[in-house]
Amino acid sequence: MTEMPRLLLLNPPSERMAVRDNYYGCSSKAGYYWPPIDLLALSGKLRRYFTLSVIDAVAQGLSSGKCMSLIKGFEPDIIVMLAGPVTLKSDLEFASSAGAAFKSRVFLSGGPLLFHGKEFLARYEFIDGVILNFVDNNLAEHILKAEEGYNVLYRGAGGDIRGEEKIRCRGDFSYGVPAYEIFPLKRYRTPLAWKKPLTCVKASFGCPVGCGFCLYGRLPYAARSLDDLFAEFRYLKRAGIKEIMFSDPNFTVDRARVEAICEGISRHCMGIRWSAAAHAASIDRGLLRVMKSAGCHLLEIGVESGSDRILQLYGKNSDRRTVEKAFDACKLEGIDLLGYFIFGLPGESARDMRATLDLALELDPYIASFSVACPYLGTPLADECCRKGWIDPETEEFDSSSKASINCGGLTPAEVNKMKEYAYRKFYLRPGKILKIALQSLKRPPLDFLYYLWYFFSRAAMTGRSFGSRAVL
Repeated sequence: MTEMPRLLLLNPPSERMAVRDNYYGCSSKAGYYWPPIDLLALSGKLRRYFTLSVIDAVAQGLSSGKCMSLIKGFEPDIIVMLAGPVTLKSDLEFASSAGAAFKSRVFLSGGPLLFHGKEFLARYEFIDGVILNFVDNNLAEHILKAEEGYNVLYRGAGGDIRGEEKIRCRGDFSYGVPAYEIFPLKRYRTPLAWKKPLTCVKASFGCPVGCGFCLYGRLPYAARSLDDLFAEFRYLKRAGIKEIMFSDPNFTVDRARVEAICEGISRHCMGIRWSAAAHAASIDRGLLRVMKSAGCHLLEIGVESGSDRILQLYGKNSDRRTVEKAFDACKLEGIDLLGYFIFGLPGESARDMRATLDLALELDPYIASFSVACPYLGTPLADECCRKGWIDPETEEFDSSSKASINCGGLTPAEVNKMKEYAYRKFYLRPGKILKIALQSLKRPPLDFLYYLWYFFSRAAMTGRSFGSRAVL
């Protein structure tokens, strides 16, 4: 019997806890880390064709040297590695070292390469291929045979770059049941999860909304086969997984489909708790009731701004009133909320930023995530920033959890950074919020409870001392 080629799925080391997942990336704000959905889906797709191994160097706390030692022990023929916007430079350096040391073919996957894959292949000879769509139904054949087709770019035998730099989804996609047995599931934790072990599941790809600051609107929307999804649900129940984080950019696009998925959860893995991202305009109490009965305990909603003008400018397809109704409905149905808020979008004023903070305080989600506007490569925002000279066109690393990088002649990066830190202090250092988080944290595993309690309030206290009580108001 012919031995199958050996393929390593790699989330490379990082000096900081950098999230690389689902084409995006950021610095972990609360020590959270979940299994990268890219690698999970790839493991399901490729397990029939390759002998697989997984190294999640960030979750496992591996140094570069230790990671290289583990790679040497596996001796991969092919390395499929994540590259993120926060750590792109070090990711490329590690890919170069690993490929040279082990004579492995190196394929990269990640947001920075999505719309610039050919450029990266031309610049870096150690990259043998770029995976544009990690749920492509023919991905294994593309990697094995270097066949020309959609969703994969690769370097030909003569060094020429082949493939179409365009992401396509044709019909429903499937990726089977991931090879969970080779992932370090005990290493993953997040304040969004009530129970452990947890995992991520993808039920759809892309997003039809198309916000100007978001990458997902440039990806074609496609749904995962329900039969394939339900097969994974059945496995998760047998394996004792307690929590699912759906990795869909917009889980509630199709109401009938959401109801079918909820029915599938109730039938195949009753008792599992789960969370998902939703668009405010697509939910109501009736749908929320169905989701809650199937185990949904938290929804992530992108509020983004307290200014309807800014929301309209960036194509959010929502407004303040719609968001308020969605939050009210979730609270009435007993579903927790994570609200995402952005400071520093071009066109925003100090008054707009204050309106965003005021809205966050009014909505009062269980968790508020305050970020700076970030021109991730491939987004319309990045294209505009490069075109108008608002960022250095040579800059390739960006982090929405860190410091502002856009200088568009309005708000300065320093003002945006100050507002973000002030928002954390103002939101989390309220007596009622402290009590609520303490009570909610009791639902988490004991060690996670202590960790997140320490994190939330030490961070808020530190930002308060660093920036005082004044902000750009």
